[in-house]
Amino acid sequence: MDIILKSIVACQIPFLIGGTITEIIMKYYYGFLFTIIVNSAI
Repeated sequence: MDIILKSIVACQIPFLIGGTITEIIMKYYYGFLFTIIVNSAI
């Protein structure tokens, strides 16, 4: 049971890390797009 639990956690860790990295990139990218739109409007 303990081995199965460890393997499940090991599979989830890269997914969680990947999720946070994608989230940071998306926030940065959308922030960048928003800045361009605001500058164009001004």
